Amino acid sequence: MDYSIFHEDLRDLLLFNEVILKPFQHESISTLPTMSFRTLCILMLHDGLTLNELAKLLCVSKQRCSVLVKRLEEDSYVTYKQDEKDKRKMRIYINEEASNMINDQLESYAMILEDLMKKAPNKKQVKLLKKVHELHLCIKECEEDL
Repeated sequence: MDYSIFHEDLRDLLLFNEVILKPFQHESISTLPTMSFRTLCILMLHDGLTLNELAKLLCVSKQRCSVLVKRLEEDSYVTYKQDEKDKRKMRIYINEEASNMINDQLESYAMILEDLMKKAPNKKQVKLLKKVHELHLCIKECEEDL
């Protein structure tokens, strides 16, 4: 399979990130620490993970993940519940308030990106919209395979 187009698209996304998004880094996407935000985002997509499963998705040790989740639990963003099929397992669930907060923060960031895109020429806007949509569909498809 020829990955040259994929490589080009990734390179362009990285370039876009460096040139367009980096100046907005002071406008944090979240009021939460980065790893806490990532943890909640993953739980929004895959609610009810075990600590081991979450640690793998975060690419951190189980111990580091335990500290992250404990802090989120103390702040009432997540709860542990016993697995109904396997009583030895505890599953982690994001609460509705935390889910709404994350959605609001993602929406704010999406608005920033939308405003940036509106400044681009129409032809580039159409091209970017198509590529973002294709990337989104591809990611959704890959998630289903996990």
